[in-house]
Amino acid sequence: MVVCKQPKVVGEMIAGILLGPTCLGYFFPGLSGRVFSQEVMPFIFSLSNLGLILYMFRIALEIDFRLFTRSTFRQSFLLTVSATAIPFLTGLSTGMFFFDKLKGGSTSLLTFSLFQGCAIALTAFPVLARILQEKKLIKSRMGAVLLLSASMQDVIAWCLLGFITISVQKGSPFIGTKNIIGMIAFAIILVSGKYILRVLYKRVKAGRLTKQAYSSVVIAFVLTSALMTDHIGLHSVFGAFIFGILAPKNEIIVHELSARLQEVTELLLIPLFFAYAGLKTNLLILGQLNFLLPAIVILLGAFASKYTVTALTMRWSGFGYREASAAGGLMNARGMMELIIANIGLMYGIISEKSYSILILLAISSTMLAMPIYHFSMNFRRKKTMRPTSAPSMQAQESPSVMVKG
Repeated sequence: MVVCKQPKVVGEMIAGILLGPTCLGYFFPGLSGRVFSQEVMPFIFSLSNLGLILYMFRIALEIDFRLFTRSTFRQSFLLTVSATAIPFLTGLSTGMFFFDKLKGGSTSLLTFSLFQGCAIALTAFPVLARILQEKKLIKSRMGAVLLLSASMQDVIAWCLLGFITISVQKGSPFIGTKNIIGMIAFAIILVSGKYILRVLYKRVKAGRLTKQAYSSVVIAFVLTSALMTDHIGLHSVFGAFIFGILAPKNEIIVHELSARLQEVTELLLIPLFFAYAGLKTNLLILGQLNFLLPAIVILLGAFASKYTVTALTMRWSGFGYREASAAGGLMNARGMMELIIANIGLMYGIISEKSYSILILLAISSTMLAMPIYHFSMNFRRKKTMRPTSAPSMQAQESPSVMVKG
């Protein structure tokens, strides 16, 4: 996807869909049945779930709240509230309106609508971080605000999604005694894990413990956290994500271990996840008129609500029109995070396979539009407003890469 100037995740999502009933299963059903038989699917599911756990841990490691100033926090908080609330209400409304058409087998109107709100309010933090890094905006004022806001939006969405999954499994939104005990045990694991890793890191620096042994302890805590949240009633990715946020940000974890996990996840486990997700996705349902209308309404509502409120909030915060529009396009990218949430919704019976396919299409389309909107917004009227003799000064004046000063 480098030639098309699209993030790599777009190509991976499309490749996964082509392996499913949309393409391979439709034109070559016999071949699809032999390759992805019922005996193979449980192994693909297990490995893809392991990939998600390690992937979410890596993503959480990239969220370091110590890198941002007070002014960045204020602007990011305003953007987080607006860019989460309005899209969430949009998803809530579409969920209520299309409940009978898109609901899962074991869900209520409230649960389904809340899930739709989470799915539409989400922003793909990893995709946004990669784009900002590629454009050298990661340390700019706009980049800092967007990055922090995207991380906070994801945390809010995952917390609400955890509440939804518990209510689905227990049949009640209230947390029982077993859940409370499990959460206390999970909190103990988080606190003790952070303390133990700090102590062991000092032993590594002193040469009394190898980096490989230290990395093994970290992975053990990640998997234990994932198993604990799964026991509570949450999806296992929650435990890995929360532990990644609270884990010590030393060079072994952030650089060496993260690099090794990236090789394993990106080369083997994540492609299996895309394959598994694609096998559940059938975009041919869009040819059915009764599902075409919900798809159009959900896609347009999700895009318009996120783009408009982000652009208006960024403009109100003092950014230019071009930067505000570019931010609206970037914050719309939902990427792989949307796929993860959609898989959780399908696994717990909150959404149907038709609703799942619409969310997958939302993930692909919103991520594909992020870069074109960014380039169009930042280059709009630039040739007309810049004179050849004053190009360097104008470029310096209009550049979005204004460094955040502490």
